[in-house]
Amino acid sequence: MADSVVRVAGALLLMALLLGSVHAHDLGVARLVLTPLSATSVLLEAKIPARMVPTAPIMAGGCAFSELGQRPSGQLVRLATWRIDCDSGWPGGDAVLLDWQREGAMVVVQRGTGDRSAGYVDADGGIIRLNLDDLLGNGQAATDTATRYVGFGIKHILLGIDHLAFVLALCLLARGWTLVKLVTAFTVGHSVTLALAVLGWVDVPVPPVEASIALSIVFVARAAMQPGGGGWRHGFWLVVAFGMLHGLGFASVLAEIGLPRNDLVLGLLSFNLGVEIGQLLFVFAVLSVQTAISRMLRSQTDMGWVRTATSFGIGSTAVFWVFERVAAFAL
Repeated sequence: MADSVVRVAGALLLMALLLGSVHAHDLGVARLVLTPLSATSVLLEAKIPARMVPTAPIMAGGCAFSELGQRPSGQLVRLATWRIDCDSGWPGGDAVLLDWQREGAMVVVQRGTGDRSAGYVDADGGIIRLNLDDLLGNGQAATDTATRYVGFGIKHILLGIDHLAFVLALCLLARGWTLVKLVTAFTVGHSVTLALAVLGWVDVPVPPVEASIALSIVFVARAAMQPGGGGWRHGFWLVVAFGMLHGLGFASVLAEIGLPRNDLVLGLLSFNLGVEIGQLLFVFAVLSVQTAISRMLRSQTDMGWVRTATSFGIGSTAVFWVFERVAAFAL
């Protein structure tokens, strides 16, 4: 039985280490900004990985483009800009095709009044289809805005490996009502700073925040390895503080995609709701896996070894993230 425990623990450790490498990979999402210049012209700005050389947009009938230039933005990002002119306004259907082999794009509409709206566009076979008529229209209904931002919140938390690692460590640290309290503490913390940052009341540089988020995972994973949780089982306010760090990380993503000015509060609440839904789905999945493994093992001692090995894998990966992220802004 000891051999089985070692194999399970080794597999979980390998999974955690692999997640560390996934964290640094390209997520396959382009970021696009559409700025209307007139009733028949729009500026298209794209933020893509630096190593990628984008092909020119494929235009619908009656539309033409002119490239205004490409330039690097830091070591990892390239900015490319085109002007699109359509003779008789925005045609219906797929007005602009971007054959960039991306999984999708986050599209922001920047108007002269400062209003911003954003939405995620899925790619079809690596091709992003932009319907200018829909994107540059008079806006969407409140239900559409809420649905869009709830969906993006769910996607963000489920793709946020570091945030999930923190929640996983909480699941290993406590059970029952204690776990409910700690997850609630995390929710309270990140909800507060997400709102403060999006409303412009808090402005903290992103790189140190990302490094601090990784450090918070190290502390929780270490506590999960100790008997009795190392005194953290009642650390409600400590988890609130760590949640506030993660909220600043959520805010940095939301700031990039933008919120519609006329639906600012709705977009913020919907995004946060999406994060909570994704978080609860993940907690449910983790508890289900824990229950299944517990039934396969003969004793709680064996389960303790699995929990310790998993916590060690999370903590080791988070230590790597700390050094990686500190090096990114300190060197």
